[in-house]
This record gives sequence, C-alpha cells and structure tokens, in this order.
Amino acid sequence: MELKYYGRDGQEISLEEWAALLERIDGRRVAKTEVVTPTGQHILVSTVLIGLDMNYASEGPPIIFETMTFDETPGADDTDDRWRDIETRRYATEVEALQGHAEIVGWLEAFGYEPQDQERPVEIRQDDA
Repeated sequence: MELKYYGRDGQEISLEEWAALLERIDGRRVAKTEVVTPTGQHILVSTVLIGLDMNYASEGPPIIFETMTFDETPGADDTDDRWRDIETRRYATEVEALQGHAEIVGWLEAFGYEPQDQERPVEIRQDDA
C-alpha cells in the first residue's frame, strides 16, 4: 500500500508539501481548548491535521484529522509526561473535526468544566455543516 499525504482540504499533496504544512503549527492545528475542572485539574482538547490516512478500512474517505483529549497527570511537572491521553476521535474533513472538537468541549462544559484558553473559536457555521 502506497503512503499518501493530504492537505487540509482533503486533496492529495506531495511529501514535501505535507512536511511544509505540518512544520507550521498553524498548518496542522485546527483547534485547541484548555478546560479547568471544578477541582482545578486541567484538560486539554487538541484537534490537528494528521495528513495521513488513518482509515484502516478498505472503504470510505481518508481519515486525516484527529482530536485528542488529555488530562493533566497528577503530580507531574511541566514535561512531556504532564498530559495523559484519555480519548481520541478521528475525522475525514476539517468541518467534521471542528464539530467533534466543539462536541467534546460542550460535553466537558455540561459537567461544569470551564474553558480557559482557546486558540481558535470553535464555531460551526450552518453553511459549513
């Protein structure tokens, strides 16, 4: 199976274009929200372009976006070990990825968690859906 690379629009791109795109944080980040629980624990919701097809089934569109939700490891300092993956979701389009990101943040808010920092407002326009 040949490895294929994809841009944010879902179109195939070259390895060089993919590498240049992912090199920039604004090229790969779709949305990032940090949420604080009522007990002060931080939860990070991060949605990015992977740009590689994560659809391991032989059918359907390439799955090229990913939302990961992390919680802060109790007692960890500010190193790579600080965040622990608690959920991962994948999507075919940027619109689906934004919707999924907003769904997770909304779910956290429903439990009383408060968003503290968002790098990109998570708003889905009706014409995008």
